[in-house]
Amino acid sequence: MEAVQELVGPSSLLVEKFATAVKNGKKFSGESVMEAVGEFAEPSSIFADKIAAAVKKGARHASEQMMEAGVAFVQSLKESKTNKV
Repeated sequence: MEAVQELVGPSSLLVEKFATAVKNGKKFSGESVMEAVGEFAEPSSIFADKIAAAVKKGARHASEQMMEAGVAFVQSLKESKTNKV
């Protein structure tokens, strides 16, 4: 996150969207992890698989939001350059 801030500035909308994406991904993962913990009585390999799936699900959710934020950022840069010409 710090590298992104250095690239685009600390108050950038992109940085804010990335931070939100990470938080949403964490929340998304957490919900799935808690569901898996609720089923703790199952054999441990199934529990571990569910934890891994929850983490992957959260990471995928966060990365999708980050990609959308990146595309929006690039689009705004393009529009900004077009308006200056």
